[in-house]
Amino acid sequence: MSYQEAGSTGVLEEPEECAICGDEFTENDDTFTLSCKHKYHTKCIMLAVESSSSKKTTYKCPYCRTTIDNVPLFSKQIPIRNVHKEYNNYVNKFIPFPEFKQFLNTETQCCALVFSQHYKNDKNQDVFLISDSTRQCNRKKMKNNDFFCSIHNKKFGEIDLSKSVYFFP
Repeated sequence: MSYQEAGSTGVLEEPEECAICGDEFTENDDTFTLSCKHKYHTKCIMLAVESSSSKKTTYKCPYCRTTIDNVPLFSKQIPIRNVHKEYNNYVNKFIPFPEFKQFLNTETQCCALVFSQHYKNDKNQDVFLISDSTRQCNRKKMKNNDFFCSIHNKKFGEIDLSKSVYFFP
């Protein structure tokens, strides 16, 4: 995909499609424009940031490869060290579930974390360590379950997440 010249003015127009998924933008699409001025579907850029974040300490625009200094933290996304500036607000803190759930889709998705370590602390609380690659499980939670999908219910079914804490090292 490349920029197209707009008539005889020589002004460059924005691409009419997302450079990640290739779908054309529509009026109702939720889009995000990076500091380099390239526009993407919000969900596409969010997934691109997540998939590349554990491999790098800087994030580059998927289209022009310009380094993006302030990668956005989207709704229902766990902050990533060295990628999201918001991560620094939580470093070395134990965050209770009522505060942590702002980073999760608790309506329909399983609330288990993938690539996270779990242990019990001396207060008998369930603690989940947040790493650079920690993500929310993308499976739908069970209809009769407050927190988990069928797979994670077998592993964490006895845990009451409302009493859990999350630690950002």
